[in-house]
Amino acid sequence: MPQPRSLHLETDLDNDKTENSNAGDHNATQPQSPPNFSKVDELVGLIVKPAGNMLKLRCPATGNPAPNITWLKNDLEPQRAIGPIHMTKWTLRMEDLVVEDGGNYTCIVCNILGCINHTFKVDII
Repeated sequence: MPQPRSLHLETDLDNDKTENSNAGDHNATQPQSPPNFSKVDELVGLIVKPAGNMLKLRCPATGNPAPNITWLKNDLEPQRAIGPIHMTKWTLRMEDLVVEDGGNYTCIVCNILGCINHTFKVDII
């Protein structure tokens, strides 16, 4: 006697569930968690650098779904009069610093469960 078979027809509702479960790029096998700074020792308050040097600010964080990061300088999008600002994953980097590069740099790390932030006071001398 043949074995009974079941048939599942994929509906639009099934597709919505699949797409929503993948939203936010999170690891479904791990419990969801809000952002958390993973290297607190890198989160110093005051950084003093001589003009002409390089500055690297890092705010590495974990969370599930994976958090994103936004950088601000004095509460605005960071901009420089001279030279680029390199932003990669958790790092903001600037070379050939000038006095005008000084200010309060804030990293804001967020996922769907919340946000954390840290502000670096940067003085260029």
